[in-house]
This record gives sequence, structure tokens and C-alpha cells, in this order.
Amino acid sequence: MDFSPIKIGGGFSNVKISAFGGGGGGLNYELAVGDNALCDTTTGVDICICALNETHVVTFGNQNIIQIFEVASDGSSISLVSSVAGPASGPDTEGCALVAIDSSPTVHHFALINRNYIYIYETDADYTPISQKSVLNHHAGSAEYASACLLDSNHIAAHYKMDAVIDYGYIEVFTWDGNYQNIQELDSISVTGLPTYCDIAKLDDTHIVTCYTNSVDGYAKVIEFDGSYQMTEVSSILFDTTEGRYCGVAAIDATHYMVAHRGSAVNGIARTIDTTNPTGVEKDNYAFSNKNTIHCSVAKIDETHLLVCAAGGVPVEEHNAWILEIDGNYNISALDTIEVFNTNPTFTAQSKLVKLTETLYVLASQGPNSDGYIYAITVS
Repeated sequence: MDFSPIKIGGGFSNVKISAFGGGGGGLNYELAVGDNALCDTTTGVDICICALNETHVVTFGNQNIIQIFEVASDGSSISLVSSVAGPASGPDTEGCALVAIDSSPTVHHFALINRNYIYIYETDADYTPISQKSVLNHHAGSAEYASACLLDSNHIAAHYKMDAVIDYGYIEVFTWDGNYQNIQELDSISVTGLPTYCDIAKLDDTHIVTCYTNSVDGYAKVIEFDGSYQMTEVSSILFDTTEGRYCGVAAIDATHYMVAHRGSAVNGIARTIDTTNPTGVEKDNYAFSNKNTIHCSVAKIDETHLLVCAAGGVPVEEHNAWILEIDGNYNISALDTIEVFNTNPTFTAQSKLVKLTETLYVLASQGPNSDGYIYAITVS
């Protein structure tokens, strides 16, 4: 069966494409596109995003503005709540990272990795104002292709390429004190080669997985943390030697993850990987798109389903979403697909998908007129 997206046409769409299958857990695993919002009018190429909680997302991009948006639970509306000028260092032209730290009824915190700095920001119960709490200059060069994830309430792991040392990247762990100040780097390990398109996800309380591209080779590594947050590589796999670029990763469970990337036929490929072997073991691979695929991003829906977003077309002109199902042997099949938006032939943006709830996701990417947009995607 052909799961390539059904063409809806230019502009934005909330038209539903019928599902090819179903599932349990109260979901039919059907996709729909909700509202969208403009979040950057410079180029939109490097929009980073994090889900602050189940109702709000934070964005940052080339316009050097930090913004908080409220997203309706059904995806029907996205509203700008607050904004503030970004750091004095200015935006990074090759990718930044945002990660939520905590969110309570009275205060919210998130971190921004941009250039060679990591910042912590705070906002109150009404999400305004946004104020910088602390900053650490952690390297002499500038971090590019950055990705970050929260390990626990006061530790973050990040993976990025350094522009000052073109064939080197780093995976690092940061912490801070009880007042969200005095950011410290606890450990750092180098990644040789040319680590671009980095993406990182938490597997469990002591492990993360990160994927990246070295030239065209696609790699994924599992990193273990001890009680002092010192890191050890415990599993590594070269998952594609021809075309492993534009990769994204998400955990399936504590010992398995999914990588989505551009394949050797310039199509979209998803792979499930077992981490229990030091060299990693591929359980299955599946071509979810037959179009020219770039900038894949993955989010876990539940224990047996994942949401994948990627740009595609010839020339690249549209962004699509797929629900992929994982069976008991970690074999992959597609349940549904939808066109999120259609744009112009110059579309080249990096993109990022974040999960707010099991049924609500937001995609940040370059959209029409090369501006930065965020799009609500729902799973019902």
C-alpha cells in the first residue's frame, strides 16, 4: 500500500486524510492539522522549540526573539502570550536548542543553548515577563546543530557540533543550583567526525540516545550516566553509510529507539534499534515516504506508536506527518499520513516536533515565504 501523502494544495490545510488502520488505548491514530502561528520573520531556517507544559510552547529563532505560545488542547488555536528579546550574543545561524526544565502553577523555567552559551530563563504563572536567570559560556567556539533533553529536575544533556573545530562535536551534561543560577558543566565527551543534524532523547533515568550525521553516514549512540553524571558510551551503531542525513530520534522504551532519516533513495526511512548490544542491532527499517525527504523529527505517542514529521517533494515543497506503529518485535508499519503544509521550492529549513500531550503536538519549521511557523498536529 502506498502511504505517500495525498496532495491537498498550497497554503495551510486542516483537511483530514482518512486513516489506514487503528489501535487501542482510546485512540484511532488519525492525524489532523490544527492552527498555525507565525513565530519568525527573518528566515525561519533555525527555529527551536520546547513544550513548556501541556498548554504552552517556547520558540526561538533567527529573529532573536524568545516567545511563548498557548496551544488549545484540540489544536484549534495558537496564541502568542509573551515575548522578549533574545540573548545579546544573537541567534545562531546553524541551529539552537530549547528544553523545558519545570512548570508549576506559579513559575516556569526553561533553558536555551545558543552559540557557545547556555541560558536559563524564568517566567511567572501568567507566562510573563520572561527573564534571564543565569548564563554559562561553556566553549570558545559556537555550538551548531544543537539538541538537548532534560535528564531530571536539575540536569540537562546536550549534543552539538563546534564550528571552531570543524571535525569535532560534544555531548555534555549541565546542572545549576536551587535558584537556577551557577550553571556548571559536569562532564563532556567528544564526538569525532562532522556531527551535524544532532538529535537527542532520554531513554530512561540513566541513559540517553543521540543520533547525528558524519558527512553522509548516520550514527546513533547510547550514553549511560553514573550517580555523578559522568558519561560512558554503551552502544553505537552506524545505521546508514550512504545517506544518513537529516535524522531525528525518539525513545520507544528503555532499550529501543526509532531513528528517522533521509535514505539512500533520498526517501524517508525509519529504523528501530535495540540498545542491548554494544554495536546496536537494527530490528526493522521501513520506507515511510517515497519523496525527496529532509529534516525528520520524531515524537513518541505511546508504547507502540510514534509520530514522524519530515519535509518532502521534488523540489522540496511540503511538510508531512506520519503515524508509525511498532509491533511486539519492533517491526514498523504506517497507520496514517497527512500534509501539514505546502510551501515554496526554496524550502530548506530544519524543523522540530514536540509533544504536549498524547493527542497534541507542535511542529516548528520554515513555512511560506521562508518565515518561521509553528503548526498544531493532533492525534485522535
